[in-house]
Amino acid sequence: MRRHADRIAYLHLKSVYKHMQQKVGAEKIPFAIAVGMDMFCEPSEGAIDFAAFRDVLREVNYEALLSSSRICIRHPSTNLCRLPREPELTCEKLG
Repeated sequence: MRRHADRIAYLHLKSVYKHMQQKVGAEKIPFAIAVGMDMFCEPSEGAIDFAAFRDVLREVNYEALLSSSRICIRHPSTNLCRLPREPELTCEKLG
């Protein structure tokens, strides 16, 4: 981000479960398959340190577009989808 901040016009943020990130990396699972394995999670539950990322955005004076998805997460026992509890993730919400 620091190196190419001036070339990034849009950021779309997601996070992944740490255990899934490790599994996908170790087993070299293709992205499309990993998505089907429910690797995405709510930002507060994931491997990404959004507070540290926010600090980098501020450091480089990032002022372009930033968004996050409201993704559907499958409940492990019922396999039914639910929407994440968190609203859009913004720098203001990160503190």
